[in-house]
Amino acid sequence: METDNLDVVRILQDSSDALDGCSLVDAILMILARQWTVSIRHITRDQSLIADRVVALCQDPYIGYRVFDLVPDALNDLVRIEAEAD
Repeated sequence: METDNLDVVRILQDSSDALDGCSLVDAILMILARQWTVSIRHITRDQSLIADRVVALCQDPYIGYRVFDLVPDALNDLVRIEAEAD
């Protein structure tokens, strides 16, 4: 699991009581406790720019999912910059 929120990483890794009783945190901790290997790591906001942009593209009042067959125009610059960095 990757997140650009360092506080979330600390809460989940250290089993912090900061959000004790929060249903979302409790649900995440239950999933993490299953019999599988899960790693949690912090990434910088720069590393999550494409994911953030995809989320923004998909926000609308309708519940569901979207499948992109091609890279949306709004992502072309970010994808190119990331590809050049590799």
